[in-house]
Amino acid sequence: MGNLRIGIDLDGSLLDYQLALMRFINANYEGEYKFEEIKRPDCYDILGNPVSRAIKLANFCRYTNFLLDMPPVEGSQEAVRKLKEGGNALFNVTSRFWIFYRPTNKCLENNFGKHVFERTFFSYVLASDLNNCKARRYMKLGLDIVVEDSPSVASACSARKIPVILLSRPWNQGFEAPGVTRAQNWQEIDDMLRKYARTGN
Repeated sequence: MGNLRIGIDLDGSLLDYQLALMRFINANYEGEYKFEEIKRPDCYDILGNPVSRAIKLANFCRYTNFLLDMPPVEGSQEAVRKLKEGGNALFNVTSRFWIFYRPTNKCLENNFGKHVFERTFFSYVLASDLNNCKARRYMKLGLDIVVEDSPSVASACSARKIPVILLSRPWNQGFEAPGVTRAQNWQEIDDMLRKYARTGN
C-alpha cells in the first residue's frame, strides 16, 4: 500500500483529547463523567458554558503540559507507523488554535516520531464555520481520503464528495452519510486504507 494522501484529524482520532479532558474535568470540577457519556467532540456538554469554560481551558492548555501529555488513541501509533512505512503522505488538520502549534507538534513527535506527518494545519476551534473550514482544507490539500471522528466535519466532507473513514466514538453514534464509512478501531482503519489503495473505494 502506498501513494495515498491521507488527512487525519487530531483530537479524538489520533490523540485521545476527549478522554484526557474528561479525566481533567472529573479531577478539577468534581465531575463524575464517563467516556461513553460524551456526546459532543468539542466536549462542551461536559465543559458547561462554552465561552467561559473554553477560555479557562485555553489558558489551562497554554500554561500546563495538558497538550504535551495527551495520550494517543489506542492502535493509532502502530497504524500510523505502517501507513508511513507504506509510502503514504499523512497530513493533520485540527481545530486547535495556532497558539498551540509547539505543544501540539511536540506531542505528535513524542507519540508518533519525527517527520511522520507532512504538516499540521490549524483551523481555530471557536470558528463559527469550523466544519466547512476543515472540509475546505481537506479539499485544498487534494487528499484521497480522510480519517475523522466528528460527524459534522464528516458531513461537510461528504457534501464535497471527500471520502471519510469515521472512527466510531460515543459522539458520532447513529451518524451516516454518503461516502462515510465507519470503523470501530485503528486496525479497521488500516484495513480500509489498504483496500482503498488497491481499489479506490
